[in-house]
Amino acid sequence: MRLTVFQIVAGLFYGCCALAQTDTELRNGFDDWVARSAFEVKGTSINDPSTDLEPISEMIGDANIIALSESLHAAAEPVVFRNRLFKYLVEEHDVKAIAIESGLAESKALNDYVLGFEDDFDESLFNGFSHRFDLFQGNRSLLAWMREYNDSLPTRGQKIQIFGLDVSGSPPGIGATRKPDTAIRQALTYLQSVDPDAAEIFRNRVKTLLPILASGNSYGTLNQSERDALTAAIEDMISLIQRRQAQYTSTSSEYDYRWAERTAVAARQTDAWFRRMPLEWTPAGDYGWTAESQNIRDRVMTDNLDWVIGQLNLADRVFVFASVNHIAAEQHQWPDYLIAQGQRKQDMIPFGYYARANYKENLINIFNIVGNGNIKFCGQPASSPIPVETPRTDWIDAKFHGHNLGNYFIDLREAPEEIAQWLAVTRDNRNARLSATGSFDLVYYQENVTHDCLSDIDANERE
Repeated sequence: MRLTVFQIVAGLFYGCCALAQTDTELRNGFDDWVARSAFEVKGTSINDPSTDLEPISEMIGDANIIALSESLHAAAEPVVFRNRLFKYLVEEHDVKAIAIESGLAESKALNDYVLGFEDDFDESLFNGFSHRFDLFQGNRSLLAWMREYNDSLPTRGQKIQIFGLDVSGSPPGIGATRKPDTAIRQALTYLQSVDPDAAEIFRNRVKTLLPILASGNSYGTLNQSERDALTAAIEDMISLIQRRQAQYTSTSSEYDYRWAERTAVAARQTDAWFRRMPLEWTPAGDYGWTAESQNIRDRVMTDNLDWVIGQLNLADRVFVFASVNHIAAEQHQWPDYLIAQGQRKQDMIPFGYYARANYKENLINIFNIVGNGNIKFCGQPASSPIPVETPRTDWIDAKFHGHNLGNYFIDLREAPEEIAQWLAVTRDNRNARLSATGSFDLVYYQENVTHDCLSDIDANERE
């Protein structure tokens, strides 16, 4: 039967209206599901009772890796939730370490402090975090609690640890306390303590290159031969440290050796990040190469998590904390609204994608969604708070916003089938374009945020 133009137009019209009706019904069904399935989060401090977190026990099950994403750096409340959840998991679920979005080499200073090898709290913070995360109140609270917990253990009690997962030196080093030469210098310092002759040889091989690496943005001035010389020196140093393990551990401790070996590998990771930079590149040039460096960064985080797990006992569990873009378990892009504002369109293969492939059901990842509020760049103490935009109606975030439930968490895997399919549609998020159920297992919704920076006076004094 041949349809008339009128029939075709009428069919399109009624089909559109039927679809709109379906969307409305789904939205109402989703709201009902959230209302009956969400668990309110009441605590506002790491020392608050954890009874509001108890329902999460069944949600994480037997997973060895619990990964919490962060919607916005420098927001106080999601970090408080991180601290409370980590404390709860340590006390109730055999979690023995936290691994964070911060440089691996730097994090030895943090771990040394929480294990009691060092006692200077401020110096450990200052040297131990990337991206000036030492200026976040929540990170200070975390480190203080971890040291207090370890100090309270019996002599033979297993202490909890903290590790960075990220590329060391915060490349390209803008505003960072420790620069992209951090890992290689740290490895050389260890080598000096166990094999001074070898340390001297390697120091001579890289002495003209390290100041350039330290500045980060000057790496583009290195020619191909200089780049290859730096890479070769790092590879030779890794090989030396690894093949002389027995000799070096007899001189130092097993703990220091393991960190030195991994710090040398971290130097390789930083070098790999920079080798994507075109020859003769300057900060005035095109930044297209950073798309590959970003993917290197997420792969580095995955490899470093494998190393972290290897430092623990077989049955130990790990808590991971990084941004939404890293924790998401599927490949994604920047959200359309950011691309419309000039963000480069690129395919991102996140840490969570590799972690899901490697660990499967042993990984539980949590989607942090924020309603509104303000944040502040902690490395710039004089800056004004920046408003956090209320989720736009076309964002995934908007689905979880406006329920008048305060802060809550909910298990996406328990959503009714039609709602799960609805949440599986790829949409914009504040951070990325992805699907909720394709990337995450749980949601933690934070209604309002404030900034997490130290006071301007404290930050200026620490500078």
